[in-house]
Amino acid sequence: MNAALRPTLRGLAVGCLGLAVWLACDSAQTPDETEPARVSLDHIPANPPGGRWMAQSDNAADFVRRFEQSGETILVGVPLARVIALAHDIHPGDVVLPPWGREIALDAIVKPPRGEADRSFEILREMLREDFGWVVARREVALRAMVLEPAPGSVPLEPSRSEEGFLELKSGRLTARGATIAQLIELLRRDVESPIVDESRLPGRYDFVLQWDPGKGAYAFLQALADIGLRMEARVRKVDRYFVASTGRVGAAREARPENGEGVKP
Repeated sequence: MNAALRPTLRGLAVGCLGLAVWLACDSAQTPDETEPARVSLDHIPANPPGGRWMAQSDNAADFVRRFEQSGETILVGVPLARVIALAHDIHPGDVVLPPWGREIALDAIVKPPRGEADRSFEILREMLREDFGWVVARREVALRAMVLEPAPGSVPLEPSRSEEGFLELKSGRLTARGATIAQLIELLRRDVESPIVDESRLPGRYDFVLQWDPGKGAYAFLQALADIGLRMEARVRKVDRYFVASTGRVGAAREARPENGEGVKP
């Protein structure tokens, strides 16, 4: 889905920010796109002590699988920034790593107690802190961001009667039914590192259709936003950033690998 929007957002970054660091790299992909056809899970213990295990990885699979009903979560070769983002329910672009953390990838498995599926991310946070001594501190910093705001002279969107929360993105067309502006921003942020700040003053749910010519790049997308009374402008805003540090108090990281035949089955 995101491939339909990526060229537009990359062009938007150049045209509005003029900062290459804001661009999503060509290799940046969604979990569905990065998930390899076959990922070896033989080294992941099927039944780790206490239902949790984490170790530094020697591959770059960037594989994440989570089973919603049980909360069981498996990571293989996932960059540290993304693991922290999962654990704290934030965007990876909001994570600030020290130099030593930029090359780290992790393997992990979390199996929450029965009936506590929603604790999987809390357990991830505990492992990062207790096994490796990595802590995360939130700070508000002033950054150049993309601000989603009402277009001058525009008529606000009419609230929807639907609570469906539906967003469908195809090449050059985005359809929303009963969707929030927060959902729209979440969709846009899948392909960019820069923060997007909501100043739309649209707190409800809305129906709308955005249409643009993908071949015409970023400004076609911006024009489509104007059709629903919005625009995106580069401005300095205070946003939350999550800084990672090491306490130096590293616990007994669960480095043990399972014997042959005892790993998680794909």
